[in-house]
Amino acid sequence: MIISKRVKVITSLILMFLGVFYLYVFQLQPANSYFGYKKISFNVEYFLWVFIFGGLTLFYVPKEYDRPSSFFVLLQILLCVMPFVILPVIYGGDVWDWHGVLTYFVVFSPIVLVTLASRIKINKIPKIVLNLNSNSIFIIVLIFCLSVIVIAFSNAPTSAGFSYATSYVRRLEGRDCYPAGSFIAYSCSIVMNGLAPLLAFWAGCYSERFKFVISIIIWLSFYYLVGVKFPLFMIVLSYFFGRFCLRGESFRIINLLMISLLALVFFSLIESTFFEYSYIADYLLRRPFTIPPFIISAFQHFISYAYNHNDWFLLSGYTGVGDVTFYVGEHFLGHAGMNANTNAFLVALTSGGVIKYVVTCLIVSVYFKVVDEVYLKYKKQSMLFCGFIYSLLLMEQSATTIFLSSGIMFVFILSLITSENRGTYFDN
Repeated sequence: MIISKRVKVITSLILMFLGVFYLYVFQLQPANSYFGYKKISFNVEYFLWVFIFGGLTLFYVPKEYDRPSSFFVLLQILLCVMPFVILPVIYGGDVWDWHGVLTYFVVFSPIVLVTLASRIKINKIPKIVLNLNSNSIFIIVLIFCLSVIVIAFSNAPTSAGFSYATSYVRRLEGRDCYPAGSFIAYSCSIVMNGLAPLLAFWAGCYSERFKFVISIIIWLSFYYLVGVKFPLFMIVLSYFFGRFCLRGESFRIINLLMISLLALVFFSLIESTFFEYSYIADYLLRRPFTIPPFIISAFQHFISYAYNHNDWFLLSGYTGVGDVTFYVGEHFLGHAGMNANTNAFLVALTSGGVIKYVVTCLIVSVYFKVVDEVYLKYKKQSMLFCGFIYSLLLMEQSATTIFLSSGIMFVFILSLITSENRGTYFDN
């Protein structure tokens, strides 16, 4: 009996989140109650919520990973929707509050829209690809990255260093050294979030490990300066994604992701059973599976609070002073200067209301439709990467600013114009 990819993924998701649920109830919530983690009420309402919205979400797990949009659908389910379904009110409140249901559909609906858009047939696609020499493009990218790093080091924060304990301090000080909206701030973000993962992807595709080493050095430079950690995750995944493309098996990045997360859950359960505490759960699983629903739940409470105080309206969004992510970080999470980044679609609704949310959904749907069609017609593997990396960034950044501030527009253009005639790393 051959088990389909879809059944394997759904089974993995169910097992994974059962483990996460257990770890949250018996370890993560008690250990992090000081941060605001609330207990889950085991009542009919909660189990009905999980059954209805969990089933609806799992229904959209892709059958195949044959286009860039497939990766978005799965990553949105894995890193955003399902964690919120399993842990919906860990900031507090009732499961079936109107703003809770609204929040679910805000993060779930883009999955439906992108899936529907991927099924629309387009007969004619204009030729928008070139085949410039990949070595020349690599040298240009490398020079730009090194130039940005040199400029950034010329104004390094006083707290710069490799200490994990001071990484958040470096992040805060970095905002003063590299002010938001400045050329250096944009350039650093482009290198960290866009070009470094692209170099890692090329390293995998071309079996050129020195490019992977370069991307790691780039991350280390910015970790030293501003304490960023998430780009390392993107770089490693991008490298393995390129390796799988080299063998014509790009879908195996999903297998790697699922097996790795299941292994973390399994070893966390073993560690927790024998030692009554799991470092793996607290330091590795908490970040992808409990912090996102906690922040989403905080935004859910923000909607309720701001709506009742006439600071938020369904059509226009947040009408208060400053950025909504900083407002939630400071007033709901209780940390001065905290930027509570969360899913791009939820940020769109809270900051700009339904109008901005609809525009964001359309932009994302159109983007994935474009990269889908380019990939299906020209079989450019880099289009899969463009969809994959954009999907990861959507978990914590605005959908529109990602194009410029995180360099996705440049990654997309470079992918269009760069030749892929080195090696046999094409899917058949």
